Amino acid sequence: MVKFRIETTVDPVSQLVSASIHYPVNAKKPIAKTAAIFPNRETADKEVSAMIEAIFKKSESANN
Repeated sequence: MVKFRIETTVDPVSQLVSASIHYPVNAKKPIAKTAAIFPNRETADKEVSAMIEAIFKKSESANN
């Protein structure tokens, strides 16, 4: 199982949330960042996790 860390940040102007994806879990710098597009931290975490899961599923099916 792949483990990664998602950190979220609230934009002070728009109040929207951005997400940073860190891999491996203890990485100091993110491998990817989103724009501040999410309405809250919970949605950011859920949607980013779903995107990563979909990428890995697609990769697994391509290798089989």
